[in-house]
Amino acid sequence: MSSWKKIFALDDHRTDEIKSKAALLNMNYSEKDEYGILNQLKEFKLIKDHGGEIYNVLSNHDPISKHYFFDYKYTVSTGKSSITFKQSVNFFNCKALSIPEFHLRPEEFYDKFLTWLGFPDINFESHTEFSHKYKLTGEYKDVIKYYFHKDILDLLSSHALFHMEGMNYYLILYHHNYLLPSKMIPSFVHLSTLIYELFKLRSKSSQEEFKLNL
Repeated sequence: MSSWKKIFALDDHRTDEIKSKAALLNMNYSEKDEYGILNQLKEFKLIKDHGGEIYNVLSNHDPISKHYFFDYKYTVSTGKSSITFKQSVNFFNCKALSIPEFHLRPEEFYDKFLTWLGFPDINFESHTEFSHKYKLTGEYKDVIKYYFHKDILDLLSSHALFHMEGMNYYLILYHHNYLLPSKMIPSFVHLSTLIYELFKLRSKSSQEEFKLNL
């Protein structure tokens, strides 16, 4: 079998596997981005830096929220050659969210050096394990720290590293340049949903506190 045929066979196999997860997760399957997701996320670092293509979409909608799981790929050209990166993404679009713009990623070995040089990194004295594992950035530090309350910090500290970006009523979670094996999709969807629900609760409490302070 030629290399191209092998690639297409692997793609077809993954498509079938993701389709099989749709019923398990109570979600609908679409082969392509029929919802304008790429355009909705154009200001997020993951999409803004690369463009790319969304495919193998699982979706679930209710009156105030939309949840998508999808594969996302983009190609980077390096002179005469190019390389394609793929990753799996959870995306929540909910009017009940009101989160500040932030970017969370696993901390690299050089990040501590950059922090010493004055580059931003939001840390938590109460959760040193989280601060060692992740680099958290955003313009409104105090607001971001309010949203990253104890429950979220505990949860993130105890699970595998991944990326997360938030903005207003959008939240995305993904493993950078890593296509999640189909058997791991349900657990990642459930973990992402739990984090989303915690942010939603925090959004509600922020609105209540804001009203009390008026």
